Amino acid sequence: MGVYFEFIKKSYQQQYAYRANAYIRIISTLINLSVQISVWAALIGSGGSVKGITFSDMVSFVVINMLVSSLSHTDIGNRLAEKISNGSIVIDFIRPISLKAYLFSEELGSNVFRTIFSTVPACIMAVIIWKFKLPSNGLNLLFFTVSILLGMALLVQDFLLC
Repeated sequence: MGVYFEFIKKSYQQQYAYRANAYIRIISTLINLSVQISVWAALIGSGGSVKGITFSDMVSFVVINMLVSSLSHTDIGNRLAEKISNGSIVIDFIRPISLKAYLFSEELGSNVFRTIFSTVPACIMAVIIWKFKLPSNGLNLLFFTVSILLGMALLVQDFLLC
């Protein structure tokens, strides 16, 4: 397991090495968040509601959706297809490690980096500008967190055991 932790660290460091790319990713995430919330502001209005759904509810939806997407994003299929088409997958089959666990570890490192350096600043911006706040019902927040963790556990189990 220690070797895969090193792959996670290397992937994180690789993302950090290209700082310009990281800054552009932060800016694009902030623009994406602003556009999505602006669309909902135009559709619902800052003080209105549609069928009981308020603008504040939609801000919460957009921010939470962005956070969950950042944590669960995967590009493993595209990277695997690239390795197959350029022939570098042969080297991966020779290595004494699991190819699936290696790819998953790289993706996990990228997701951690993306969450810390893109999504968290966007969440902070949402708190400051649009007064985003987590749902006040603690039980719902607990169930949501448990659901997300169980979903990610299924993703990991499905990917690593198949």
